[in-house]
Amino acid sequence: MRIKATIKYLLLHIMHFFVGFVPRDRKIWIFGSGNKKFSGNSKWLFLHNSNRMNIRKIWLSRTKEIVKILKTKGFEAYYLNSLKGCYYAVRGGIYIFNVNTNYDISYFFSNGAKKINLWHGIGGKKVGLDSDLKNNYFYKLYHGNLRQKIHYHFFCPGEYEKYDMMICISEMTKKIMTSVFGKRAKEIIITGYPCNDVLLKDFDSPLEEEQKLIEEFRTNQKKTILYMPTFRDTKIHKSESMDIPIDWKKLNSFLAKNNSIFVIKLHPVRESTLQIPTTCKNIQVLNSLIDVYPILKYVDILITDYSTVCYDFMLCNKPIIYFWYDYKEYTKKNRTLYQDFIEIAEPIAKTFDELLNLLKNPKKTKDPKLIHKYIDSNSSQRVYEKIISKFV
Repeated sequence: MRIKATIKYLLLHIMHFFVGFVPRDRKIWIFGSGNKKFSGNSKWLFLHNSNRMNIRKIWLSRTKEIVKILKTKGFEAYYLNSLKGCYYAVRGGIYIFNVNTNYDISYFFSNGAKKINLWHGIGGKKVGLDSDLKNNYFYKLYHGNLRQKIHYHFFCPGEYEKYDMMICISEMTKKIMTSVFGKRAKEIIITGYPCNDVLLKDFDSPLEEEQKLIEEFRTNQKKTILYMPTFRDTKIHKSESMDIPIDWKKLNSFLAKNNSIFVIKLHPVRESTLQIPTTCKNIQVLNSLIDVYPILKYVDILITDYSTVCYDFMLCNKPIIYFWYDYKEYTKKNRTLYQDFIEIAEPIAKTFDELLNLLKNPKKTKDPKLIHKYIDSNSSQRVYEKIISKFV
């Protein structure tokens, strides 16, 4: 198997080299997102209705169902592993994605394209060059021994590619991104995130299932509490129940008394389950692969842990609670945290009882101007105009 994989990747690297000689059209913009989803900043820029200079926007996906849905709504989309998908992956002059080209579109088709990494939040847990725990995947990528670096460069080349442009939300996050990506990021521009536009304006989705969810939250008469924990690196490859110290029956009773619902959205990077009693009718678990941003503005209280979704939700000017029940273990075995994030994260609950008390008396969130340069719904337009002015 290892020999077959080595031969496969050797051929892919050869293909990547020759793809670089194919002329590309910078008015063809290729969009994509990982986890076989239609989500992230790339999704929101794709949906942005500006069309100066006759830009042709194409979504490439590894999921035929997403392609089918987008096509029925009038968007141009192709299955990546089809003839048209491969053709436009090679011809498209601009690649727009959320993590890296290999995760979101295709690294091996990307040689010669301008790469616009919109990223997906930064400033909480340490990533990239800032990783400082030796058991962490990112530490091995960027600070591992020579054998590890050769291995990852060969089998995970997307982790080392350079980006022609990246975006962020403030000077603070720009400083962190510069540290995280180093010379891989040619330019980091403060524009705000396209996914945050939907938090500050009315939005009706062209996707039926997403619109149903929006209507459900928009018309809900109960107080909505959303819990969004991030994944744990030490359990990333384990499909098991998350060990969250919450008394679900006690929580359900609290919710019933306070006309509230508790909605859980787990991180899409891991397949997890929660052992919640079926009698807890006021607790709802969303599919981890859905895009939560269209419903965030209808949430009354956000509970998270070490995720920078808190930075996005700050734009809604509603309470945020940080549930750090495993802080010592997390920062010892998973990731350490940026000091700026630690200083912003309050109030913090470390036990279920503390969490329940904070839910009874939620505090107003920090001023979003601490994190965001722009408090408006124009981030997509700013990103669009920057790409046009620099690369088209």
